[in-house]
Amino acid sequence: MHKKTACAFVALTIALGGCAADFQSSASDNEMQQRQELATRLTMKLISVDSQAATSIQGIMPNGVSRLPVAQLSNIMVHPAQANAAPVPANHFEIKKSTSAEVENLLGTPGYTLKHKNESFTYTYRAVANFYVTYLFDKSNALQTIYAYRDDNLN
Repeated sequence: MHKKTACAFVALTIALGGCAADFQSSASDNEMQQRQELATRLTMKLISVDSQAATSIQGIMPNGVSRLPVAQLSNIMVHPAQANAAPVPANHFEIKKSTSAEVENLLGTPGYTLKHKNESFTYTYRAVANFYVTYLFDKSNALQTIYAYRDDNLN
C-alpha cells in the first residue's frame, strides 16, 4: 500500500508538472489555487499513511515535508472549530484516554480521514503556519498517537 501511494504521488506530480511550489507562473490564479488544494489533499493522504508507522516511512513524503519529534507537539497549535476560540496545543488530548469524538468535537471535521485495514483510522488537520497534525485512533476510537508534520512548501 505504501508503494502504491508513493507511486500515485509521483504520477500525480508528473501529471501536474512538478510539486506545488514549482508550478509555472503562467498559470492563472484559479489554476494555481486548484493545484495547491490538490497538493494539500495529497500531502494529507500521505501524512495519514505515514502516521501508521512508528517511524516515518522512508521516501513516502514529498520533498519539504517531514515528521517532527513528539517532544515538539506542545509547540504546535491547532485551531478549534468554534469561532474565536484560542488555539490549543497539538498534544492537548490524552493518549489512550481521548476519543475521536472528543478530538472532532473540539477541532471540527478533519481535513482528511483515512481508515486502515486493521480498523484503525487517522484524522489529519491543518495546524497553524506550515504544520499538519495527525491523530491515530484504534478500532475502539481511543487515541493511540499524535504526529506533527512540517510542510516547507506552504507559505
